[in-house]
Amino acid sequence: MQTSRSTALVAVACLLGLAGCNGNGSSGDDTGPDQSTRTSAAPDLEGAVPSGDWWCGLIDREIVEVATDGRTEEAREVLRQNDEEGYLCEVVLPVDGGPGTEPVLALAVQINDEAAADAARQEAESAPGAGPGPDYLGESFVMPGHTVSIVPCGAPVGTAEEGSEVPYVFSLRASSESGGQLTDELVDPVRRSLVQVDQTVGCSPSTADGSDDSSATSAP
Repeated sequence: MQTSRSTALVAVACLLGLAGCNGNGSSGDDTGPDQSTRTSAAPDLEGAVPSGDWWCGLIDREIVEVATDGRTEEAREVLRQNDEEGYLCEVVLPVDGGPGTEPVLALAVQINDEAAADAARQEAESAPGAGPGPDYLGESFVMPGHTVSIVPCGAPVGTAEEGSEVPYVFSLRASSESGGQLTDELVDPVRRSLVQVDQTVGCSPSTADGSDDSSATSAP
């Protein structure tokens, strides 16, 4: 296992580079960048606009453009979960002008969650257009609007399973009608999240070796 495993795993977002681990806490109430980044539309809308083109740290702006039907200026990213059990960052759009929102993209990492892994397998068995994902995602499934990867990775430090591998479920789901037409486009953000976790705690199969291309590290 990599030596970085000896460093306490404060939050999954620290692993993925999706949130600043600056002492602001790791609860789902963390809404990311300064709220001054919001646009004039729906100023009381929850969440924040990223300072660059990467949403939730790993989702390309072009994917967000499709999933939001071009409403990127109205979209926000919201950190729902950020702890040793998992990570969830959503891209949301206002409903009826806000302040209520609905998710259009959800990037998630679920740690040591066999139920989530089984649910993903069952969904892939019945989902139209579902098929196996690329080998570098381990046990994975690609279907319209959803990509999921199930990979053994190092358990978070401080948990009962520390020092062993537990199942991690990486996924990106698009819930909008337009996002539901996306398939191959959703693979790379999942790959990026797996690479980041692999580089921190180690995963099997490894995706952070020399075979990985530069696109895996082009996100901030």
